[in-house]
Amino acid sequence: MKKPVWFRPLDFITIGGGGVISLGILAYALVHGAEGAHVKEGLILLAVVGLCFIGIWGKFVYDRKRWLDQFKWYPTYGFMISAGGYKQLPVVGFTLEALIKKTIDGWAKYHPNAEAIVKSQVNWVWFDKTLDEKPHELTGKLCNGFAVSNSNSFMIDYDTGMEPLETTAFAHELGHIIHGHATGQWDQEEHHQFAAARGLA
Repeated sequence: MKKPVWFRPLDFITIGGGGVISLGILAYALVHGAEGAHVKEGLILLAVVGLCFIGIWGKFVYDRKRWLDQFKWYPTYGFMISAGGYKQLPVVGFTLEALIKKTIDGWAKYHPNAEAIVKSQVNWVWFDKTLDEKPHELTGKLCNGFAVSNSNSFMIDYDTGMEPLETTAFAHELGHIIHGHATGQWDQEEHHQFAAARGLA
């Protein structure tokens, strides 16, 4: 699992590629002395189009980097975590990784591919103090955390920012991710019944 980065070749090809082509044609025309009616206007248009494509790609890359900068990368299981005001995420990640392993081990008794599910793609996690204070736009209700269906993304509520990670809904929401991908269905009540019957978080 690789850490997400701000520069991706595909972005450059699909967004910046048009700019490179336009500027390449412009350079070729200038070097070889293009002639004909409205050549000046054509060269100006090539320059404008090329610079616009490069500018759009540059803004996209800048915004992506700013967005990624809010996350800390935990490589063992592939977690990108935005701590917000939550202060208990350890710098070295020992507590976090121990909790992830404990959660995986618990669910692996029923879904042997639990670890593979967690490691199959980057896990995006946000800590948000307001989840139990006002309804979130994705859930429409108060909650201690929620997982986004068909993804490896979830949000976790915190109150003071100093409570231990184990007392948050982190393990619970990770369980939703594992069970959802293992079974292919994302019904919250079924998840809760399955976990409760087996003593899972």
